[in-house]
Amino acid sequence: MCNNAIKARFEAILAPDERWMVFDRLTEMPAECDDRVLIGLDQVTAFSLLGLLNGTDRPLQQADKPTNPALPADGARAGRPCTRPPHRL
Repeated sequence: MCNNAIKARFEAILAPDERWMVFDRLTEMPAECDDRVLIGLDQVTAFSLLGLLNGTDRPLQQADKPTNPALPADGARAGRPCTRPPHRL
């Protein structure tokens, strides 16, 4: 296996409260979909969104990493729109 393999931009992380979040490695913040922060998710929803986001986004390149990931003064973040709703059971 190659040590310098490019990782996917988005990853699922299990929180101590047994809920999941989708993390955006590019912005180094929780991912957003339709202006909803993707935290506090059940496992099925988190991995459905993860597949959707990683399938429609190009891999993270080292040059893509922001040099100053600070939020704007008003605290707003640019959301990433989803192309379809998450799968629900």
